[in-house]
Amino acid sequence: MKILIIEDEQLLADSIAEVLRRKGFEAEAVYDGETGAEYAELGVAYPASRILSPAAKRFIKYLKVYVSEA
Repeated sequence: MKILIIEDEQLLADSIAEVLRRKGFEAEAVYDGETGAEYAELGVAYPASRILSPAAKRFIKYLKVYVSEA
């Protein structure tokens, strides 16, 4: 299963995708909701929010804050 990262902040999206790849997952990053919806509809990848645990979602939220403050 390929994980889809939908995030308009390109650096953040690419960083999350790269971390997932290093952990052995297939990951794809797109930078707008329209493209993300197209990928999900076509079954190319699944949005990360559909498969991540609540703890993982909190971590990603933390990353967004951390990257925006850097």
